[in-house]
Amino acid sequence: MRYPLASSAVFLLAACARTPVAALPEIDFSRFQPAVRAVVEKAHTAAKAQPRDASAVERLGMALHAHSQFGPAVECFARASALDPGRFEALYYWGAALAANGDHAAAAAKFRQALAIRSDYPPAGHKLAESLLLSGAIEESGRTYRQLIARDDRDATAHYGLGRTLSGAEAVGSFRRALELFPRYGAAQFALAGWLRRAGDAAGATKVLSAYEKDKLIVPPMSDPLMAAVSEWNASATALLARGRRLEGEGRLKEAAEAHREALRADPGLAQAWINLISLHGRQGEFEQGEEAFRKAVALEPDRGEAYYNYGVLCFGQQKLGEAKKAFERAFALDPNHAEAANNLGALYEREGQLARATGLFRKAVALKPRYPVAHFHLGRLYANQRNYAGAIAELEKSLEPEEPQTPTYLYALAAVHARAGDRLKAVTLMRDARGRASAAGMSELVGSIDRDLRALGAQ
Repeated sequence: MRYPLASSAVFLLAACARTPVAALPEIDFSRFQPAVRAVVEKAHTAAKAQPRDASAVERLGMALHAHSQFGPAVECFARASALDPGRFEALYYWGAALAANGDHAAAAAKFRQALAIRSDYPPAGHKLAESLLLSGAIEESGRTYRQLIARDDRDATAHYGLGRTLSGAEAVGSFRRALELFPRYGAAQFALAGWLRRAGDAAGATKVLSAYEKDKLIVPPMSDPLMAAVSEWNASATALLARGRRLEGEGRLKEAAEAHREALRADPGLAQAWINLISLHGRQGEFEQGEEAFRKAVALEPDRGEAYYNYGVLCFGQQKLGEAKKAFERAFALDPNHAEAANNLGALYEREGQLARATGLFRKAVALKPRYPVAHFHLGRLYANQRNYAGAIAELEKSLEPEEPQTPTYLYALAAVHARAGDRLKAVTLMRDARGRASAAGMSELVGSIDRDLRALGAQ
């Protein structure tokens, strides 16, 4: 009877030896801002209460990673992985924390382990390829990028990454493909220009970099729910501000406003949060709160043109046109490169009948921001009313790109100018196109106007 018991004891000791579990990291909470400390302490308390719960330990690692505490985060993810060796998330986060801490060779090893468990998560493949590249394993990085491309040939990030592992014409081809797929990819523009210069094509390099200053921080979007979950732990004021902007972009205005208020609780002196709240409250019809946000913003930073611009939009929404005009004038005086302020100010001068001044402001707006549909539309209308049909057509054609919700209106205006210029066939063709777009967008009033004009042109 003693033999089985002895065997069991040996088995248990061996099992423990195979899965060493590191202790939870020591954390100096005094280095955190109060809002950050509260988040990290809560995660730490939960992990201490359930030290063998891989999920709880992983969440502590996520909270630490979110606040750039990569060393302690690595310890947490290592512990979570030891507690649950088949846990993809722990290995992925472990690799991401190692990479963020600069240990790319070790990060690559963890991403390989993660992909062995779950190969259908492209961000892990991208992170493996990037870590291999940064650790000097160029050939393996290139093979990994090629595997990503084989899975999805429209992956601009993978084509750019592959180009970084190549040279000469092959690199140029990869970077060009990345830019075909995502034209505003700043890093790909810079990389392609570099290889073109080496090949002696200085003119081509200059052309590629023509929009680089505007595009240099733009990268193709990549869905990575796991790292997005890490970001949600970030309670710093800047992260909350970024979260608020993201929510606003998604149309979740109430949640966006709350994220901005959280940012202000973390940093009451964050003027940008008040500036953004002017717009957020205005878009929800909360005009008193918007005005209060404006007063707070200019008290903190009295010379921010953006604050006055947002306040001008708020006033315009209440039909306080005099105050809106003053606000846009102040915004444009503080920031002479503010195309939107120039456009809106032009629209107000046009309402007052000051057409020469309005035209000058619309011209300024499109000079500052060439791809600005509504400013091209306004300028085109003014030219049309002056019987400058060639100028009107040129501006209205520019109003069609990039496409936006009001594009059917701009297209209809272009058609009407062609009709006034005597080109009936072109006018009818464009009106039918505008009608189709307006109908698809549910713009019934615009559809009715187009139908009346088509009848007048004998096209119905």
